[in-house]
Amino acid sequence: MQWIPDWGQARIESMVANRPDWCISRQRTWGVPMSLFVHKETQELHPRTLELMEEVAKRVEVDGIQAWWDLDSRDILGADADSYEKVPDTLDVWFDSGSTHSSVVDVRPEFAGHAADMYLEGSDQHRGWFMSSPDDLYRDEGQSALPPGTDPRLYRLMARAARCPSLSATPFLRRT
Repeated sequence: MQWIPDWGQARIESMVANRPDWCISRQRTWGVPMSLFVHKETQELHPRTLELMEEVAKRVEVDGIQAWWDLDSRDILGADADSYEKVPDTLDVWFDSGSTHSSVVDVRPEFAGHAADMYLEGSDQHRGWFMSSPDDLYRDEGQSALPPGTDPRLYRLMARAARCPSLSATPFLRRT
């Protein structure tokens, strides 16, 4: 991996090595809901959590994000609703933005098999989405989602470039 400027590598390595545990949930009234149900007594996740998340996702695709907030637990849990509570927490926005590339690749067939080959971001974002992105790239026991030959780079945005409306502070995918 090539870092531009060079000092970016030492900075991110230090941040990753010394970062504390990251709580990805937030208690707010806006954002992407975690769509979880926990047992009222044990606080354990519902045993069908993945299945329930898929069901919630289908409802959100049809009715928008408000579908989660309007959801009556009985509609999805049935008889279990009395024992479980809907978690009102949302995902941290840095987690959202750091994982957006996965969503893009999943829904845009022309990007299938292609990972982002460059991150363009200001140094003030090292602690935010830039650090969450590599977490999402290493999906299976340390295996990178980046194809061989990919050259992710960090570019420091200068004030003039940051004002350019054609630049985005999110990962981009290059068609090949």
